[in-house]
Amino acid sequence: MIAIKRFLFVLFVICSQYTLAQDTIAKKLDEVIVATKHLPMYLSQKTKKLTDTIIRKNEPVLGETLKNNSLIYFKEYGRGMLSTVSFRGTTASQTAVLWNGININSPLNGSVDFNTISTVGLQSIEVKPGGGSVLSGSGAIGGSVQLNNSVVFNGKNNHQLTFGVGDFDTYQANYSGIISTQKTSLSVGISHFQSKNDYRYKGLFTWKGIQRKNENGQFQLSDMNIGFGYKILAKSMLKLFSQTSFNDRNISLVTESDPKTKYKINYYRNLLDYSYDSNKFIFNPSVAYLTEQYQYFPDNEVLEQFTSGQSNTFIGKINAKVQLFTKTTVSSVSEYNSTRGFGQSFGDNARNIFSTAFLVNQKVFPNWILEAGIRKELTNVYESPLLFSVGSVSVFGLYTLKVNASKNFRIPTFNDLYWNELGNPNLEPEISLQEEVTNQLHIKKLTLTATAYYNQIQKMIRWLPTNGDIWKPINIDNVNVLGFEGGLSYEQKLLKNHIFKIGGEYAYTLSENQQTKRQLTYTPFHRLIGNLDYNYKFFTLFLQNSFTGKVYTTSDNSNEYILKEYNLINIGFKIALFKTRITINAIINNLLDVKYSGIDKPMPGRNFNTQITFKI
Repeated sequence: MIAIKRFLFVLFVICSQYTLAQDTIAKKLDEVIVATKHLPMYLSQKTKKLTDTIIRKNEPVLGETLKNNSLIYFKEYGRGMLSTVSFRGTTASQTAVLWNGININSPLNGSVDFNTISTVGLQSIEVKPGGGSVLSGSGAIGGSVQLNNSVVFNGKNNHQLTFGVGDFDTYQANYSGIISTQKTSLSVGISHFQSKNDYRYKGLFTWKGIQRKNENGQFQLSDMNIGFGYKILAKSMLKLFSQTSFNDRNISLVTESDPKTKYKINYYRNLLDYSYDSNKFIFNPSVAYLTEQYQYFPDNEVLEQFTSGQSNTFIGKINAKVQLFTKTTVSSVSEYNSTRGFGQSFGDNARNIFSTAFLVNQKVFPNWILEAGIRKELTNVYESPLLFSVGSVSVFGLYTLKVNASKNFRIPTFNDLYWNELGNPNLEPEISLQEEVTNQLHIKKLTLTATAYYNQIQKMIRWLPTNGDIWKPINIDNVNVLGFEGGLSYEQKLLKNHIFKIGGEYAYTLSENQQTKRQLTYTPFHRLIGNLDYNYKFFTLFLQNSFTGKVYTTSDNSNEYILKEYNLINIGFKIALFKTRITINAIINNLLDVKYSGIDKPMPGRNFNTQITFKI
């Protein structure tokens, strides 16, 4: 089976190379080269950028935005509850989430709960499929999600208030403002999102015949973002970003007899960043301090009884880039990471890691760029492997070919190492070897993309019984992932003010445990998204479509315990009035009232949300 997969992958690459019959110099590659003047990044892998306009369409949490605008599969434990991901057939802790370049995956469990991150203070989101550990660090096996804030120096002041209301007693209130001069910039974003969340379970009734609802599902998310920028000189800048997030939610009941529990988690993230940027040299040191605090209440009526945990992380980081010759650029990333975690479940432990990475970009010809990178970490907690990434970008007329191969990893978490004396301090990092090739065709306003990839994941950490009922984590699983992703985007302007935009993406994912030869749990074979936008002057109408294939929930792939496939359609509109000083947004989610489930719990049927924004 492995030989067949490798043959198909190589055949795909050969066919792609065969299409390069003409060695035409393209202007498109010059645009790619310009991007290398910024901080270190991969050119040989595709990236999808979600702008502010896309982000504002859905509810103000990261999970809702990505669910409707990316191929990532979300493992949801009910609306507003825990939401983790499976990216390209990997586990929840094998996707890296970065905030302004800083990895914010939890040191305690290695993953990110996407329903605890507000999108209100973000200017853009970048989704990067594929391995990226050389630059993004631990967890970037399936891919990475980058959350970006920005500072603006335009001498203008902007303020806006947003109020929203929706079904299930859902409310939101947001403020965002920017005060700037030609040398200073201050941005503030404050948001609050809450819901009683008592949606009905379609087709489910109690033994008395009473319609079942989502019980004990209340949640609220409060968030504050502050960004400050100061131009010291024409080529140097100081930036400060701060994010504070408070999450308070009950945990929805699976059965009516379940105890009513509660979970609180707070985040404090602070980043101080300096950058010097000349034509041929960039120097960018930064320091960050991150805090994660959680409390679990087994009975939400007795708030004096709870278990808790906390992690404090200090990060010192230096990015540098230098253009050695006309066609050669060398980038480096050095980072010191010191984390202390303490709580009832895993004691009081600390971890210190120093890492350094180098990335070289070489312009071989005007239409061909090669890149290579390596990364090595030093720590006394585990034996760190040498990571690498090599890639190529070629542009031939309307056609672009990207090829990349990389070695990536995911380090053991505090829970894996120290949990209640059952953790395993001898765990090794999970290792991934990945190859991928991307074909892109640009014809005026039409873009077609096709990507094939193969990923071998070794030494995956799994909790298994070792002595009777005693479970411990060990490096045991090996998983092979073979996948294909296709994409289309098209924009057409008709007459003078009518603009149509259409986009769609499809993913097929075969993620097999090599011991059992079965599909990894919570990994759909098929995933499809589509978006249609129509804009006329001050009016925008949009349609979102999201299809998820069936998902196995047990390791034996039993058809008795599956999450059935479902297709969701959302429809919404935006109206801008009084020269965009007032904007009204409305959306109907799950337009066809489809019955579907997350993990253990039904999800909402048709529901409505609306927002009104005032620009001051």
